[in-house]
Amino acid sequence: MSGPLAALTPGFKEDLLGCFKDIPGCLFTWLCSPIVSSMTRTHIDGREWGWCDCCCGASPYAIRQAIRQKNGVEKDAVKDCLTVWLCQPCAVYQSAKEAGAKMIPEGEELKRL
Repeated sequence: MSGPLAALTPGFKEDLLGCFKDIPGCLFTWLCSPIVSSMTRTHIDGREWGWCDCCCGASPYAIRQAIRQKNGVEKDAVKDCLTVWLCQPCAVYQSAKEAGAKMIPEGEELKRL
């Protein structure tokens, strides 16, 4: 990753502003960040996603820290905090892509909402 915002997200392969290359994913993340965050968290945890995960939202900061731990990247609490604080939807999108999580619920997942 390169660019001026790369300094905020060391260790991440996905670009912080990568959501602007995926307009449907970008819009969904901006409008439904708690859903994307909860889907990312359950993906990292290796468990099934459900409506309780959405209602009891996952912290975007904690998700970023979990991704760093899972990928063996040095934790950077200050930069992760700043990234989430400056542009939470961009951070949520970046984390979902980095973790390989689905962005938008479909099929059986929609029935659990």
